[in-house]
Amino acid sequence: MIRVDIHNEDQPVIPQDISLNILFEDEHILAVNKPSDMLVHPVSHHVLDTLANAVIYHWQLQGHNIKFRSVSRLDKDPYKGYKR
Repeated sequence: MIRVDIHNEDQPVIPQDISLNILFEDEHILAVNKPSDMLVHPVSHHVLDTLANAVIYHWQLQGHNIKFRSVSRLDKDPYKGYKR
C-alpha cells in the first residue's frame, strides 16, 4: 500500500545568508547562476542551503515579502554560463 499525504499549506522557507551569483535582476525577474550541487527547494531532510533559502533572504534584505517560484532553464552545455 502506498499512502500520499498532500497538504495545501506551504512549508515556510527559512531565509539564509548564502551568496548568490546574480546574472540579472529587476522588479519582475531574478536570474541566478546556481551551483550544480545546490538544491532548488527545501525538502524534509534538507531544509537549508537551497536556492530558495538564499533568494528569500536576498528579497527580505530588500524589504520584499514574496513567495519563491522557480523556473529552470536546462542548456545543452550549462557550463558555458551566461554571456553579456
